[in-house]
Amino acid sequence: MVHTPEQAAAIVRAARYPQNDGKGGIRGMGGARASPLGPHARYVHEANAQTCVLGQIETLQGIGNLLAIAQTEGVDGVFIGSADLSASLGHVGNPAHPDVQATIEDAIRRYRLGRQGSGHPDDRRGAGTPLSGTRCDLRGRRQEPPSSSTEREESNGFW
Repeated sequence: MVHTPEQAAAIVRAARYPQNDGKGGIRGMGGARASPLGPHARYVHEANAQTCVLGQIETLQGIGNLLAIAQTEGVDGVFIGSADLSASLGHVGNPAHPDVQATIEDAIRRYRLGRQGSGHPDDRRGAGTPLSGTRCDLRGRRQEPPSSSTEREESNGFW
């Protein structure tokens, strides 16, 4: 859950490995999950380029900072968590409440205006609403957006 662009920047740093130029992150270099990849000398450099960072926005404060969070360097997209947002708005357990839906719709509108075509929200609001300028695959790796409008339409709204 992210509320501010400062938190988003901290999340980006935590998701990235340090680099020789000092511009990398703070992620530990000897993680158990990456250990089998240790012999691959370029792994820590390539991993940063392939890591997808999505900010999950679940509070009114986060909604207010939506564009600043989405525009934080290293953030690939944002996701609105409608269930927790409903609690934040005083409608616990009711993400379909008109106030919650209006807040989400306003956030989508502001996102579209602020990102000028780089994000296409998924309008299915049951489990949350992803807004992303770059597609992430199921392994959390970044992929380039599709080049044609047909490919974007077939991507189920994750662009």
